[in-house]
Amino acid sequence: MRDLVAAERIRLLSLRSTHYFLACSLLMAVAAACLLSAKLNIRLVDRASYPSLDNAFHADTGGLLMTIAACFGAAIMTGEYSSGLIRVTFTASPARGRVMLARAIALAAVTGIAGAVATVAVVLASQVILSPGHYPAPLSQPGGLRAAAAFTLLMPLGAVTGLAFGAVLRRPVIAVVAVVTALTLLPGLAGPAACHLTAYGAWSILASQPDPGTPVSPGMSWLVLCGWPAIALTLATVLVRRRDI
Repeated sequence: MRDLVAAERIRLLSLRSTHYFLACSLLMAVAAACLLSAKLNIRLVDRASYPSLDNAFHADTGGLLMTIAACFGAAIMTGEYSSGLIRVTFTASPARGRVMLARAIALAAVTGIAGAVATVAVVLASQVILSPGHYPAPLSQPGGLRAAAAFTLLMPLGAVTGLAFGAVLRRPVIAVVAVVTALTLLPGLAGPAACHLTAYGAWSILASQPDPGTPVSPGMSWLVLCGWPAIALTLATVLVRRRDI
């Protein structure tokens, strides 16, 4: 299993698209945080209580970052099906379930490190812009560490979800459309009653400051957010093992 993970990591990092994706994701997250923080014009007396956490870890920014990571994960998997390299992969390692797990681990590790770097960069950039205006630091507010942890995990969770969609659907365009619909459009279609059961709805609750007036607890939101890639990867592994290439 260790050799499989190492092989998947080498293969992933050897792709130029991986480096482009990581660089663009970092720039997008930092640029969004800087723009949201720079355009603030709150009265001085109200700045001490302003929820600057919402600017550093904006719900829409995190949702977009998760969706981009999901599209990247789907492209990684569907690319092998389109080129036919999946036959070589499964011939070299017939245990398809282990291949899927190793690929998910390698992808989650790479995107997780990128997510941690993006979180640190967002916090530093927001602090540099907000400090001269006497705004509170994002991490010093209630729920700050929770939002930072969730923001860090958005990329690996989204990438693994996209990987699972790519393994199930096999076609690049279909897989990308499906995963974007599931992560971005589904919250709006679900309505207020079931929005918290979607990945974006769960992330929005974790990123909120202060806690929104909702019966859904942060613990339940963590379960929903992590449950999406776990369930998707499990279903994808079962299908990959049972059907022909």
